[in-house]
Amino acid sequence: QLTRVHGGAQKLDLYDLERASEKKRIENVDEKRLIAREAAKKVYNNDIVFLDSSTTTAEMVPFLVNKDLVVVTNSPEIAVDLMTNEISTILLGGRIRQATHAIVDSVAYAQLSTCFFNKVFLGMNGVHPDFGYSTPDPEEALIKEYALEHCTAAYVLADETKINRITFTQVAKIRSIPLITCCEDPQKIERLAAMTEVTNVYPKNDLC
Repeated sequence: QLTRVHGGAQKLDLYDLERASEKKRIENVDEKRLIAREAAKKVYNNDIVFLDSSTTTAEMVPFLVNKDLVVVTNSPEIAVDLMTNEISTILLGGRIRQATHAIVDSVAYAQLSTCFFNKVFLGMNGVHPDFGYSTPDPEEALIKEYALEHCTAAYVLADETKINRITFTQVAKIRSIPLITCCEDPQKIERLAAMTEVTNVYPKNDLC
C-alpha cells in the first residue's frame, strides 16, 4: 500500500501519470541497461525485430551490434541510434507524439498491419498482476497491440518502478507476455512469476 521514498513513505498511486521522455531517459539507467542486455540475448541473426518507443528498449541497441537484423521501430530516436550502429532500420511513418516522441496514428497502424516479426520488445508504464500491462496513451497502446498480434514471440521490458502500477490503457494481460525486469522485491516477482515467465536480472552485477 506504500512506496518507499527518501525520508519516509507515501501512498502508492496506481494511476501514475506519464512523465516526459526526457525525464524517463535519465531514471534507473543501470537497471534499464541490465534489462536491455538480457532482452538482446533473445535476438538472433536474421531476426526481424520490433522495438517500440521506450527508454528501456532504446538501451537494447548497443547489444544488437554485429547481429544481422532488420529492426522496425516507431521511435525516431531509436532509429537514429540503430542507423549510427549500422543496423538495418525501418522507421514507421505517422504523427510524432510530443510527450514520448513515439510515432502514432493510422499511418503507423496501417504499416504494422502488413508486418510480421520474429521478436517484439515493448516498454510499459504499468505492470500490475490484476490489470495487466498498461500505458497512459491509447494511441501508443494500439501500436503495442498491433505489434503483439503480428509476431512469433514478444517480451515486456520494465524496471521495478513499473511493477504494481496501473496506467490508463490496458495493452495485454500478464499471462500473455513474458516479463524481463530488474526487481529487488521477491514478493513482487513471486506473484508475477505465478502468472507468466519472468526473468529478473537483479541483483545488479557488472555492466557492459
